[in-house]
Amino acid sequence: MVVDKGLTIHGKSLVEHLEAVNHAAAVDFIRELAVKTKFKDITKNTILEFTALLLRRIDDNMNLKEREQQIITWLNDYHFFRPHQALNYLTPSEYCDTLNITILRRKVSTM
Repeated sequence: MVVDKGLTIHGKSLVEHLEAVNHAAAVDFIRELAVKTKFKDITKNTILEFTALLLRRIDDNMNLKEREQQIITWLNDYHFFRPHQALNYLTPSEYCDTLNITILRRKVSTM
């Protein structure tokens, strides 16, 4: 049924199922890291390993550069266009302006 219909428990898509499974694995990874190193030895490779756990089997065809561009796009949206209730419905950029702090906008590559 899953292969034919692409559905899993409670009608969720296979991607949603994999996201949940991967999230659990990533949380376990962070817990183990906290116990072993108390977060003192976090490196770029640690972050890449964590990200790989989150994205495992979801879209193996997407390369690292495409993922990076998706993240940059999301961060720009989060910081410059999405108001936050905790910031009195200001965007993080607008809130930082009140504190004379600048958030730099990342450029999205056109590849």
